[in-house]
Amino acid sequence: MTDDWLTEEELPQAQQTLPADDKIRMLANLADNYAALEEEIAIAEEKLKILQERFRLLREDIIPERMMDFGIKKIVLEDGSTLGFGSFYAGKVLDEKAYAWLEANGYSDAIKQELKLETSRADNIALEFIKAYIENHPKSLAKMSVKEKQAIHHMTLGTIIKDLTRAGKQLPPNLIETYIGNRAFIRKGRTDE
Repeated sequence: MTDDWLTEEELPQAQQTLPADDKIRMLANLADNYAALEEEIAIAEEKLKILQERFRLLREDIIPERMMDFGIKKIVLEDGSTLGFGSFYAGKVLDEKAYAWLEANGYSDAIKQELKLETSRADNIALEFIKAYIENHPKSLAKMSVKEKQAIHHMTLGTIIKDLTRAGKQLPPNLIETYIGNRAFIRKGRTDE
């Protein structure tokens, strides 16, 4: 990648004084910079994926397994930080029927209903929608796109999975995918200076 960048102040002046061939070369140079940066970003993103997977393996597999092999739950490191591990619970809703199952098992408060209303700002339809709703005049509804969605926050779902697992209950695997494992952590200790 070349570093032949022009500042915003220099660019208009350079465009006016450059012959046509030089303008083409400048654009070609900018295109080269574009392509080089795009490639650098792609390489960095791929490297980040690799680093994240290595970190996940270290945090969720290697460290907890070694600590269990050694019979250690927590240790204090030389800098005062604590290395330990604990269980974690995660999940993913696979089917909309999962929400009915959660409601039937006492977790209806965990399910969030989201109503998304998209309008043109110029039409000021949001205010019209509220008025139409209150006055029960649905004419404004024809100009709107309304989407309804059910969801559950991933941390809330993890807590539900933890509670049910500890109570000896199973979630339906065809509705909710679960992952239960161990995860290492490092808590920074106090530094005495």
